[in-house]
Amino acid sequence: MKKLLIPAIVLSAGTAVASANVFSFNFSPGAITNTASFYNIDTSSASGRARAFYVTGDWSVLGGDPWSNEFRVQLAGVTNVGGGALERTHGGVGNGNPFTFGAPTVATWSNNTTTSPVGHGYNTMLANASSSDLGGIFSLGLRQSFGGSSASLANAQIHFLTDIIAPVAFDSAASGQSMSARPSSLTTTTTGAGGGYTYDTLSFTALATGVHHLAMHISPPFDGYMLVYQGAFDPINPLDNLIGLDDIGGLGDPNSADMFLGLTQGQEYTLVATTFASITGGASGVSGLFTVAGVVPAPGTAVIAGMLALGGMTRRRRG
Repeated sequence: MKKLLIPAIVLSAGTAVASANVFSFNFSPGAITNTASFYNIDTSSASGRARAFYVTGDWSVLGGDPWSNEFRVQLAGVTNVGGGALERTHGGVGNGNPFTFGAPTVATWSNNTTTSPVGHGYNTMLANASSSDLGGIFSLGLRQSFGGSSASLANAQIHFLTDIIAPVAFDSAASGQSMSARPSSLTTTTTGAGGGYTYDTLSFTALATGVHHLAMHISPPFDGYMLVYQGAFDPINPLDNLIGLDDIGGLGDPNSADMFLGLTQGQEYTLVATTFASITGGASGVSGLFTVAGVVPAPGTAVIAGMLALGGMTRRRRG
């Protein structure tokens, strides 16, 4: 089991820190075809609410014409909670050559247009509900979209990330704050249909160096927009310090926005919740929950919590 424990301190936003846990499990899939096959992942040795997940392993062709950018994953009864699509496209290289799906290593994020990594998209966010609590059996489904094709995934692992800080509620309509324009990319802004954009913020200091999962769970469903800044947020100059933005989300638009980003211990970051449309475009505000999960283990440091081989229920623990 991989369990990272971060000492409790108080963030600049006044939020108490929770234990940061990353749980990794081996599993042994058979042939991956265009019909989903399911594998039980026993997380009884783990605890906490999983906020995000990703799958790693060595992908290769078995037959037909599969491309690794068609590899898809799902967690039955979990990834579809909140109205989003059940499957999460993991991606990969655009050909049938062997490919290794590694852990996310992301420096900037712009609506899933990332500098790295190949093989991971925004669709790895879990539902903000008890269905994503660790401690039970998860049913992991794998498939490819091409009929008549098959692939294998050797050294397969699934990794679950839990909160590194306690979740914080936001409500941009109630914050009393607005900006005249919001970023539409890392280098451009938009004023929409006119008027401004309400926003709410969370500032925190990173407790560890590494890739984190940052998310905005929206309730009730509304088309929100999440911005991430390294340092302070200036509503007059909203492109300054901007390192990430997302308006799609792994729970399905408009239920969430989320991303993986590399953070540096001791550095202050600011999350901003705002809206896709402007005030005069019909968007008075957005409310929900900010979450920060991780950190993703560095390569070679993950310890396996359990293994469920195909056709067997043998479990082992290292550490």
